[in-house]
Amino acid sequence: MDKIMTLLLCSAGAALTTTGCGTPNEPGADLGMEQSALTGAPLHNLANKNMCLGVSGGNNFKDGTQLILWDCDFTANQSWDFEPSQTYPGYYWPRNIAQTFKCPELQGTSPSPANGTRVVTADCGREDGAWAADPDPGGSGCWYLRNHFSQRYMGVSAAKIQRGQPIIQWDQIPGHPDQLWCL
Repeated sequence: MDKIMTLLLCSAGAALTTTGCGTPNEPGADLGMEQSALTGAPLHNLANKNMCLGVSGGNNFKDGTQLILWDCDFTANQSWDFEPSQTYPGYYWPRNIAQTFKCPELQGTSPSPANGTRVVTADCGREDGAWAADPDPGGSGCWYLRNHFSQRYMGVSAAKIQRGQPIIQWDQIPGHPDQLWCL
């Protein structure tokens, strides 16, 4: 089936898997298009599609480097591959293509990371680096990225959609565009 046609058929909330539409959190479900199309995809923020998820300092990939919102420039530090997690079915390791072994992770994941915990770079493979993509029930075609460890959502600090704003986790606020991410 043609990718565009399949995307249109799946746009009513079902995730597109490599075999067709499915439930977003079923094992093997992916982020809304075939896995091959997710190589190096930038994540735009729904509140301003000219702003993308990036790594502070460009190519600074030390563990603990803050993820930020930045003008989309389609460089490697703003491009992400989504590898399905074998450890946590229905979740992904969003790997930055500039450093494929680095994933978004929660900073200081002691017993229960609170609202406002920063999202930083770290080696992929830990529970707090696995993220599910929950489709926006409002039909925007974008996703809420839910952390496996905390069950909270990736968003922009203080919902301020501006250059350099830190990325944090927060309880889901339905329809809040700073928590919605688009390919």
